[in-house]
Amino acid sequence: MSHSTCRALLVVSLLALCTACGHSRKRSGVHGGPMGHLELLTYGRELYDLRCLPCHGPHGKGDGPAAAALQPKPRNYADKAWQDSVTDQRISQAIVDGGKGVGKSQLMPPQSDLRDDPEAVKAIVTMVRSFRPK
Repeated sequence: MSHSTCRALLVVSLLALCTACGHSRKRSGVHGGPMGHLELLTYGRELYDLRCLPCHGPHGKGDGPAAAALQPKPRNYADKAWQDSVTDQRISQAIVDGGKGVGKSQLMPPQSDLRDDPEAVKAIVTMVRSFRPK
């Protein structure tokens, strides 16, 4: 196994451990109802910063601190063509099942602890969609 492959696997393993510790908190919107867009975005930012930012970067451009060690590089969420081509369902599946679960890089760890927390997944999807160029 090459040095760069070992390094990438180490980075991904550490990220998987970190994200496993970053459990979601069940949330509800104002008065216990569903969250509104701003609440989803705020919650999504919290989850994204903890679980996604190390690889995808603070602005979703795939340039997080761990990205240098990864091949292939993480998805650039600020790519308009990609944003136009993907459904929320597909993004949700990639979050929960990881890259391997959607036929992409196995280096993207699954967030399987979110499988039973659709509000947290929706919040992360909302955050990913916020990177779409206007």
